[in-house]
Amino acid sequence: MKKNLLVILFFLALSPVGLRAQYEVGLNPISILWGYPQLGFEKGLKNDFAFEVNTTLGVKASLLLVGINYYFSPKRAFDGFGIGAGLHLNSEKGVGIVFRVKYRWIGKGPISLAVSGALGRALNGEVTGQGTFLVGYRFAGKKAK
Repeated sequence: MKKNLLVILFFLALSPVGLRAQYEVGLNPISILWGYPQLGFEKGLKNDFAFEVNTTLGVKASLLLVGINYYFSPKRAFDGFGIGAGLHLNSEKGVGIVFRVKYRWIGKGPISLAVSGALGRALNGEVTGQGTFLVGYRFAGKKAK
């Protein structure tokens, strides 16, 4: 049931409402080999701010991260080094608040690589976190301001 909720929330975030700005979808090709797909979505709000949703559907635990990222000196809108904060839903530990560090490389085309880590504390006091490696595809849309 919790996995179904995570999938529904993830795809609601991908709905076409408000996708006029640049956005990116990503997939972790390595995690699929172990049977727990990791998916990501990021929408540019401005060149240096972006809204992000990441989910990992695992055998033991499923994760959902929803947050805002700030990028320092982006070259092509929400790329390079960034930091962020958000809510982390872990099917084993519950809801928590996390802070994240992220780096995104964008190739000459629409393909990107993103590596990030999030660490925080669940409301029940346990430490929670998530690491991601995503190969993404950027959709141009209307450029973020």
